[in-house]
Amino acid sequence: VSEPDETSDSETPRVDQPEPPDAQDNSRTDEKFIFESVEQNPYEMSYTCLLLSRFDSNSLVADVTVCLQACLKEICTSFGWNLEFLSIEPTYLHWTVRVPPATSTAQIMKVVREQTSTKLLTDFPQLKRENQSDDFWAPGYLIFWGSQPHPIEIIQRFIRQTRQQQGS
Repeated sequence: VSEPDETSDSETPRVDQPEPPDAQDNSRTDEKFIFESVEQNPYEMSYTCLLLSRFDSNSLVADVTVCLQACLKEICTSFGWNLEFLSIEPTYLHWTVRVPPATSTAQIMKVVREQTSTKLLTDFPQLKRENQSDDFWAPGYLIFWGSQPHPIEIIQRFIRQTRQQQGS
């Protein structure tokens, strides 16, 4: 909020609650407030990320999808990140996030991986029964600089490679 251009006295106008009509000082001039638009910081970085569920049988459908959407939005809000794209498929979570330049890709993935794992394994005990680790996600991740979703060919190759490394 910008300061008013003119004031007739040293009082700061109350924006949160208007004064009752009988208590208003009629000697004040009309004060103007200019709200500046909030624009995207040109120095922020966008990353498109992908996590693969540890097991094919742990499908990201129905309530799990709703939980993941809410959790990812909450994470982004908490850390001051902007969620630009979100896609949840049965075996993977795919999203784009815009972050301050000091935020590392490792930090993004660590926070999302840990917090979503905790949420999913706590809220959905059936997922925990199959997964003895505290990490819902398969080892590794896919991350690109930029805001374009990963091409499906790259995602499929990443899934094949990860499953092969897991011995599946």
